[in-house]
Amino acid sequence: MSYGRLTGTKLSGVALRRLLSHYGTLQRVRAQSNSSLRENGLQTDQIATIKNRDIRFNPAKKRLNPLNWAENPQNRIIVFESIEYPPQLRQIPVPPPILFARGRVCDLASPSIAIVGSRRCSNYGSRNARWMGFELARTGLSICSGLASGIDAQAHRGALQASGHTVAIVATGLDQAYPLENKRLAEEIVEYGSLVSEFPLGTAPRKENFPRRNRIISGLSMGVLVVEASLRSGSLITARQALEQNREVFVIPGSIAGEQSKGCHHLIKQGAKLVESPEEILEDFPQLTALSASKLENTPPQPNRKPPVIAKLNQMQRKILKAIGNDQVLVDHLLSETSLSMTKLASELMTLEIEGIITARGGRYFKQQD
Repeated sequence: MSYGRLTGTKLSGVALRRLLSHYGTLQRVRAQSNSSLRENGLQTDQIATIKNRDIRFNPAKKRLNPLNWAENPQNRIIVFESIEYPPQLRQIPVPPPILFARGRVCDLASPSIAIVGSRRCSNYGSRNARWMGFELARTGLSICSGLASGIDAQAHRGALQASGHTVAIVATGLDQAYPLENKRLAEEIVEYGSLVSEFPLGTAPRKENFPRRNRIISGLSMGVLVVEASLRSGSLITARQALEQNREVFVIPGSIAGEQSKGCHHLIKQGAKLVESPEEILEDFPQLTALSASKLENTPPQPNRKPPVIAKLNQMQRKILKAIGNDQVLVDHLLSETSLSMTKLASELMTLEIEGIITARGGRYFKQQD
């Protein structure tokens, strides 16, 4: 695998890994004499490239030199031999030899649960992904997913809303924004979690890279929760890889008439555990259950790090929030107070819930605390 054409020659992933394994850091690599680097098998033009601190190479494609990229305190190149390499990822059949990471790299070794599912998810799937991400993150678990639209994004947002840690494994170089609609979410994950890829800087989204990405999602986690998936969903690949890696597989069931539930029901028939609550996931990990259950019981929901901007709400949404007040209210109360139709009320409640402004539990709605 090439890590970019550098001044006429290639610095391969193998060479980069060997240098980092031997010297430990990029700063120490650059501090070595030319003769020392030659003894490690580098050619004169490769050495010149390593010592060159120009920000960009290959100007036509505007790709960053990975050595300069890693000098940013938020960025890391983690080789398999590094103490920063996640220990759980070492256990999988084909662990990536190099990881590019941004954000809180120290938390990559934390116990985590993967939450995956359809990009074109239903409102039902969206709510459950965010709810599970929120509740599991509140117990101290890290939430791992793939930054895709739909279920992945909602799982990440749920973890962030709980002031928890989340890891996004992507199938592109970390200098790429994909999907573009989740660029802002990716930036927030870097601030409060970690963004990780095995692919070199400059790698564009390619279909064949996503299954490879999925093995890292499951490999970093103790178990994989599939929220919503069709029979052809990539989430089923992640679930299969989880089983091959001796990880647990959990599934939230859906409607028997829903196309996006067929993959989930297939997994249940194959022996995956049907779950309806975070506690049913935690009970499969005795070493975490006591602490996690205590946190679920005693820790109130945390506010968003970035509270919703109330000014952006429409008139009907403001009316709904006024009707909720500081209480926990039923739908009948909201219908009476707002005079909205059931269809319109349900639609606006869904929007408010997805945005993290309100929460529904036990059939009652209440506002998140600012």
